[in-house]
Amino acid sequence: MWRLPDQSRNLVGELIATHYRGLAWCWVAMKTTSSPEWRAASVVVRPIYSDVPEIHVVGRRVAISAEHMTAVEAATRWTEAVAGRVDIGGPSLAYSLLGDRIDAFWVASGETWAQGRRASFPEYQVTWVIEGASNLVSSGDLWEPVEDQNRHFPSAWDVIYPYVLGLPYKPGTNAYMNGAAAVRLPYPVALSEVTASGTELTVRVDEDLAGRAAGHLMHVSYRTSSDQTIPAILETSIDSPRLYAIRLNAPPVHWSVTLISPDGIRRDFTERTETAATAPATVPYPSIGAILRKPGGLTVSERHDEDTTPEFAPLPGVTNDPGRTDSQIEAEAVAPDFSRISDPETSDLLAQRWREAVLCLEVGASLSAIAMMGSLLEGALLQMAIRHPSEANRTSAAPRDGNKPRPWSQWRLTDLINVAAQAKWISVDLQDFSVVLRDYRNLLHPWESKAKAFHPTPGSAAICWEITRRVVDQLIAHEALTSEAGRHSTPARKLTNLPRRSAMGPGSKSITDYVRDQRR
Repeated sequence: MWRLPDQSRNLVGELIATHYRGLAWCWVAMKTTSSPEWRAASVVVRPIYSDVPEIHVVGRRVAISAEHMTAVEAATRWTEAVAGRVDIGGPSLAYSLLGDRIDAFWVASGETWAQGRRASFPEYQVTWVIEGASNLVSSGDLWEPVEDQNRHFPSAWDVIYPYVLGLPYKPGTNAYMNGAAAVRLPYPVALSEVTASGTELTVRVDEDLAGRAAGHLMHVSYRTSSDQTIPAILETSIDSPRLYAIRLNAPPVHWSVTLISPDGIRRDFTERTETAATAPATVPYPSIGAILRKPGGLTVSERHDEDTTPEFAPLPGVTNDPGRTDSQIEAEAVAPDFSRISDPETSDLLAQRWREAVLCLEVGASLSAIAMMGSLLEGALLQMAIRHPSEANRTSAAPRDGNKPRPWSQWRLTDLINVAAQAKWISVDLQDFSVVLRDYRNLLHPWESKAKAFHPTPGSAAICWEITRRVVDQLIAHEALTSEAGRHSTPARKLTNLPRRSAMGPGSKSITDYVRDQRR
């Protein structure tokens, strides 16, 4: 997946209008006791799935629609910012997008888009926040029943998952919507299958529209040893959708294949590092492979001359050297210098979270470790936002009430992750992985863990730890570069000076709303 910066509304409309197939226009409308008029809460423009029919259902406070139309019709609705009609004779539901420009993403085939279907062909994807919609989708009304003339659905989620997202819905799943207009437009040519065997790389090219594959170029880059600094390059012209066999001069340790369109634009991409050739890399902070060497963790009395066979498979790129002694591990467990990104008091708090996460990992308390990591991640990202308020509030991901940024105390972990990526404090891949960490952190809530029927394992905790320390590394590195460049940053405020996200006063809100509001 790669970023496409500065996409305007008109450009997105033009891309929709020129799409090569019809599209499904889906929307969710809601009304609440405080807002009795129907308002658009979410819009999804996606490919038409052969196994997903059209639908239009209305409940007491939720309406959902998915209809098939031509690309030109979909572009007209996008340009006019009209979701649809709840009732045939009723008024059209207009919506307003926040900001004039936003970053889009080009997603390679086989990757997953949020909670939508896995893309079988490369896709152009953009998600644009709808003004005021986040308050609607967080109201809890999506659990209410909806129906049409012939069918009754226990909740709106029973319709949103299969008909809007195109996914099967498991009753009881604590689903999520972000109150946005999402567009995903497939590209008609894809690298559907790539395999390496010995000195041969086989690539299957598929097309979704006859005659569109011809004229594309396949760019192959590969290395035959870890010491090779300059990769070998091969290019193959594509004449039709078929299997292509590419001869290499030796078995590769790493290879990548890029699909380039006739106009010279990268359209699809896949790569792989062969596991047999993967070399361990030294990491600056605690080695998960070492921490998880034994189910009970490491103790000070253990020595490396005892049984050091890893019981858990090490993460790619993480050292699992049995020769590392306990004293090394203790030294590495020292937290990084958080004062580089926060005030002194919060720096101590973040360091404490770091140490507690390491302790939880050592004793195999995976869920507790991930909870500490989520707290650490949220605190570090919030401090960065407070240090760089202009950068943070300029991003499209910054939460707003109307056109005014929300107070820092109302920024969720999701907001902080997306802002950090858009402000280029962290890389795009870490943005995606941090969202996974956030989801795992939410398993702390019993209903979340029960609904997903999953409990974090030492392996999943190891992945989350790798994400956490890489985010911290990138934040500190960003501040170091900022200081070297002489750029100004605002001293971070103490977290103790920030008000709570909400107060639980008598009659102010229900306990359900309060708990939901406190969750990040």
